[in-house]
Amino acid sequence: MQELKYYTTDDVLELLKLNRRTLYNHIRAGKITGHKVAGKWMFTEQQIRDYVESGSPESKEQFRDTLLRDTEQAIKDMETYRGRLDDKFIDKEIERLNEIKRQLTE
Repeated sequence: MQELKYYTTDDVLELLKLNRRTLYNHIRAGKITGHKVAGKWMFTEQQIRDYVESGSPESKEQFRDTLLRDTEQAIKDMETYRGRLDDKFIDKEIERLNEIKRQLTE
């Protein structure tokens, strides 16, 4: 089973370049779905993708570019930790991140 990564409202605000009021308005309007966990909104990557895909082409491109930049930075960060952490873990993470990067650039 694949582990889900959850994003906080702060993560989504930064990723999508929205202000807090806009995000909460979109949640209330059902434009973006999430889950409340311990009173805080949490979002899966798929929920964020669904929101972006329902938006304008510009927002899709902006989201893709941001995700691609963050993925490339994560790959660099993983390379930095090679030798300090379990190399099998690092290799697996880099492989996963490269797959995401490949999908984003198709």
